[in-house]
Amino acid sequence: SSRAAEIFAPAEVELLRTVLGNVTLETPIPWNVQLVTTQSGRTLEASMVALANSAPDRASFQFIDATEREIVRAQYAAERSRAVEIQAALVPHETLNTAGYEIPGRSMASRALGGDCYDWYARPDGFSVSLGDVMGKGTGPSILAATLRASLRLSGETRTPARTLGHLATVVAPDL
Repeated sequence: SSRAAEIFAPAEVELLRTVLGNVTLETPIPWNVQLVTTQSGRTLEASMVALANSAPDRASFQFIDATEREIVRAQYAAERSRAVEIQAALVPHETLNTAGYEIPGRSMASRALGGDCYDWYARPDGFSVSLGDVMGKGTGPSILAATLRASLRLSGETRTPARTLGHLATVVAPDL
């Protein structure tokens, strides 16, 4: 109890005391995983099970430090949020008005990131439009869709659609 008070925040010590106080030979029920906080502010996953018949008034605790996992989870969420922003920035936001055409567009991914892409831009001789659907959802297909968009923009300026796709295949295929 005094060792626990050195490690855990006061409310957590009381929680542990309460749990231990309820452990009896008749109720050796495992304690589901709960989060507890140390004096230094780290978050631990705590699980408990009463010991066997030889020590019915004692329990075994397992603590796993969850703080680093939560930090990594938060970093991943921030990176994913930034990736969503970048992907959204890569699609046209203005309606293309050229040569008698008005071209609006919109794409809605079923998840935060996806492999669907579209693009258009004006050219001296008219305009270029591209549509793509990389199979899959998530980060991988979204990266591939951005790569294909950039490659199409670089390849399509002076080529026919057939030559553009042929060139695209030779440029992108080795990376797949």
